Amino acid sequence: MPSLLRSLFDFFVPRTCLVCGRRLTEGETGCLCTACLMDFPFVRPPYVAGSRTERRFWGILPMGRAATFFCYQSHTASTRVILALKYGRQPHIGRHFGFLLGQQLATTDFFDGVDCIVPVPLTRWRQFRRGYNQSEHIARGLAQAARLPVRTDLLRRKKNRRSQTRVGSHMRASNVEGIFCVPHPERVAGLHVLLVDDVLTTGATLTSCGKALAAAGAAKVSIATLGCTDHYPNLIPNP
Repeated sequence: MPSLLRSLFDFFVPRTCLVCGRRLTEGETGCLCTACLMDFPFVRPPYVAGSRTERRFWGILPMGRAATFFCYQSHTASTRVILALKYGRQPHIGRHFGFLLGQQLATTDFFDGVDCIVPVPLTRWRQFRRGYNQSEHIARGLAQAARLPVRTDLLRRKKNRRSQTRVGSHMRASNVEGIFCVPHPERVAGLHVLLVDDVLTTGATLTSCGKALAAAGAAKVSIATLGCTDHYPNLIPNP
């Protein structure tokens, strides 16, 4: 957008920081002001081979790699970003942060061998009510940076269970067990799939998705999320 048009647009429809609400200047792109961006709990770097996040799926999925962009805690700046993305009708937040994450991962071997990016699906009813799938918008931001296709036809959510945010951690695995399916296994066979979700908590949802893909013949499953509740997701455990 030309600078004059951008200035006029910002004058009539001012952009504000998601965290502090301050009006963004012309030089501040994205969703956060410079001060909040500097204080945001980003995981640096977002991907480390053999990290604790990656290892939590070892022996459960044909695991490739795992990456996460920031630490997620309740009642913090990270909460405001995720809530605005999921419930604030602001899907562009997912694309923006997905692209930023993808840019950093593209400087590593994270995308090596990955065939496609698959967002964790919502039920049709929940996606209709929300208007979009937030994980798909994160995936499309990643795809733009990685130059990989986004496939929304490979994985389907077949049951409408209670939201994971309303279920205790000890019940999350049973809440999502067996609710994902692969309608066309022949499209998945032999692929290295990158699964994308908004926040990694217990890993139950991603595990259920990954098991469905693996059962359909996926060769590898990698994982990328914006947030992670682990304070040290890239810590490499001692042998």
